[in-house]
Amino acid sequence: MNFKQRIAAHKLGVLLTRDLIQTAATGTEEGYKSGILHQMASEGRNMHPLQLSELYTAALSELGITEPIVKAALLRLLRYYIHKMVYQQMDVAKGFALVDSMMNLTEYFYPDTGLEGAYEQYTAIAAYSSPWFEPDDAGGLSQQDAIDHAKQALYDALQHWLNTTAVLFSSEESLSVAHAVAV
Repeated sequence: MNFKQRIAAHKLGVLLTRDLIQTAATGTEEGYKSGILHQMASEGRNMHPLQLSELYTAALSELGITEPIVKAALLRLLRYYIHKMVYQQMDVAKGFALVDSMMNLTEYFYPDTGLEGAYEQYTAIAAYSSPWFEPDDAGGLSQQDAIDHAKQALYDALQHWLNTTAVLFSSEESLSVAHAVAV
């Protein structure tokens, strides 16, 4: 994850206070100029979690970075994980399980993000993976063929989502309004 993605992950609670040290290191590696960020990255292991949290807030302020609203943070992380799935750096079923976990951390539902079709395929994979699977459940397909078909449909839905949201994420400024357009 890059620095902005890590900020989004902290906003959602995907990354915790103990992860702030790596977030600071990532920001420093990416060239963000902040004495506070550098201090967190180099001395953070010796700091109390409350001190880390306070320094994180101060570092964002020093950098002029506003913490994203929940939906913008969610969309940024969805895009990160979906990109990994579409470009086959992560299995679609396992990756979508992470997406589902993130969704459960927020008040948003799949239609709020445009991922309802993908969620439908994800639940189909779970149903077809059940020990109670019957070929009639999948139009006569074998269990493995049904799973493979649902995984391909999930991949296609994710690829479509990634392509249709690409314009929203073409610049940093557009991310702040992406949440209003994505629904």
